[in-house]
This record gives sequence, structure tokens and C-alpha cells, in this order.
Amino acid sequence: MQRLQIITSLVVLAAAALLINRAAADELENDFLKLQGTWTLYYAEWEGSSFLPGASVRLEMNNDRYLLAPNTPSATLGGFALFQMTWPRQINYVPLTGPNAGQMCLGIYSVTGNIQMVCFAPPGQPRPTDFTTFPGSGRMLNVWLKQQ
Repeated sequence: MQRLQIITSLVVLAAAALLINRAAADELENDFLKLQGTWTLYYAEWEGSSFLPGASVRLEMNNDRYLLAPNTPSATLGGFALFQMTWPRQINYVPLTGPNAGQMCLGIYSVTGNIQMVCFAPPGQPRPTDFTTFPGSGRMLNVWLKQQ
């Protein structure tokens, strides 16, 4: 009887572990899906200086590609990868065009509802560990609003 209780307990624990892993996988997929679409830059900081860009800067995310400032001469196409099992969640950008083409930029991000926040370092610099910028860091912080 005691052996049956132990086996039952182990089965329940295994089932719970599978559900937790599935929930984590669903959350990962949901982050990827949440990022898809068109975003407008609401707020930005670079090396501790902030600015409000207005509604002119857009970001389009489609699958694992992004297009920054579409339909402008300075448009930048690139790819991205998410690492969502870390905290803060991590993102890597690799521009395919522009002055940093082919160079990986390491960043962190959060996406809640229609707000995406990302802080990233220039190529070759360590990944930020928080959503701050300061003089000499090279870091950029962007807050994006999703378009409906």
C-alpha cells in the first residue's frame, strides 16, 4: 500500500513537472507572438540622454526578422533571437544592413500588452543587466507601442 502511494506521488510530481514545462514553453511562444507586428517608438534613451521621437519611427517584426524605419533611406533590416528562460529576458539583434551589418547587439527586453521595452549594447559590448543607460555605456533604451 505504501509503495502504491509513493508511485502515485511520483506520477503526480512528474505530471506537474510536465505541465510546468509546457506552461514555460507556451510562455516562450507567446513572447515571440507578442512581438510580431508593427511598433511605433514612444520613448528612447542613449547614454543617459532621453528624447521623445514622436510617431515617425516604426519597427516591423515578422517571424525572426525586423525592419527598422521602413520606407526611409535609413531603413535597417535584421534578424533577432529571443532567450526567454533568463531574467531579464534576453534578445540578440543582428543588423543585415547599415553601419553595424553582421555585428551582434546583445540586449534585454520585456513585452507586456502593447508595450515593448528593450535595452541593448553596441556590438562587442556586454549585455545590459537592467533597463538603464548612462554616459559612456553606448546603451540604448527603446520603449515601443504596438500598432493595432
